[in-house]
Amino acid sequence: MGMDDLNTRYELEPLLGISELAAYLGVPAQRIYDWRLAGQGPRGYRIGRELKFPVSEVRRWLNEHAEPPPQRDEPNASTPEGR
Repeated sequence: MGMDDLNTRYELEPLLGISELAAYLGVPAQRIYDWRLAGQGPRGYRIGRELKFPVSEVRRWLNEHAEPPPQRDEPNASTPEGR
């Protein structure tokens, strides 16, 4: 039985390792370690010597760090729309 079968059987979500998370985010693995030291990265689990990150936590962290949508400028009297 493969790992995917076990995850499905026990309804476990996938866990990403440091290299997988770094590749997904397009950053060096060292940046993940730096974020963790600064308390800024996604929360993970230490399993033995490995760090693992639940996909749901990575999604939450990404949503938390998303930039706000651009603000539309309010028309003012100096623009044709504000006249």
